[in-house]
Amino acid sequence: MIVTTNKIKQYPLESSPLYRLSNKRKLEATIGLEKYSLNKTSKHIKYSDFKIPKNDGKKRPVTAPYPYLKRVQRSLHSLLARIEKPAWLISGTKGKCYIDNAKYHQQNQSQYAVTLDIKDFYSNCTRNYVFSFFSRTMKMPNDVAGALADILTYRTSIPVGSPTSQLLAFFAYKDMFEELHSLALSKECIFTVYVDDLAFSSKTRINHRFLINDVAFILGKNGHKLKWKKMKIYSKNESKLFTGVILDAENRLRIPNKLHNKIRKDKERLENVENMEKSERITYMKQFHGRIISARNIEPTHYKELDRAVKSIRL
Repeated sequence: MIVTTNKIKQYPLESSPLYRLSNKRKLEATIGLEKYSLNKTSKHIKYSDFKIPKNDGKKRPVTAPYPYLKRVQRSLHSLLARIEKPAWLISGTKGKCYIDNAKYHQQNQSQYAVTLDIKDFYSNCTRNYVFSFFSRTMKMPNDVAGALADILTYRTSIPVGSPTSQLLAFFAYKDMFEELHSLALSKECIFTVYVDDLAFSSKTRINHRFLINDVAFILGKNGHKLKWKKMKIYSKNESKLFTGVILDAENRLRIPNKLHNKIRKDKERLENVENMEKSERITYMKQFHGRIISARNIEPTHYKELDRAVKSIRL
């Protein structure tokens, strides 16, 4: 059965053009490569390493592919994106964003929640699992599966900055995530995945110790670990944070205080905008407006006047 989400046709895995690809020549034709170019794969596997700031002030390492490789990966991403995915997968899904993670739990009117992070997720998503996905799940011969694993991994793992990273990490570890979903059902919980963020919520009290131990066991079987410092346990009548969005005690979506504070600090800098260098001003205004948009996506009635003012200045 073909389903449509935001006018994007999705089909079962077995209907994917990638399924049962029998040789490299067919793979080249499928992803728009010149004939025999896969014989020179190593020549085109080039990445640049850099770091970008995180919300906590630290820096996140990024490994971004060079233009040619990025084009190939984008072609593969478009094919992976059309494969049907479970409703509880929020990341890497067309038409969904981080806000939908909170909305998924909001619709269930959950009272209790547990949120967990997987430690160093991408760096522990190994080439072996990627190869196994193409070989066992997509039913490709080993040489074709190996070529794809080489194109989509770097230094034996999934790179952070690749167009395919989010979807590939899910499909490569689909069995693990489905086992986590089954665990949630057995505990009468709603479950969502947003990249490396795992969220469980329920209308009834969650025995969080057993749940967390079971999650850690399932992750461990697949070479992953929990980031224990990021673990959050929420009780009834307590506001809950789901990937940057607050779900308050009345089950309403709210802008987190951290985002409010960033917008306030940005606003304070606004009076000095004319004294900034051009490049600094462009970066500042872009970030400022981006934060306002993020906040208004959560609560549309907030920052209307400020949004108009910043738009005017940017123009």
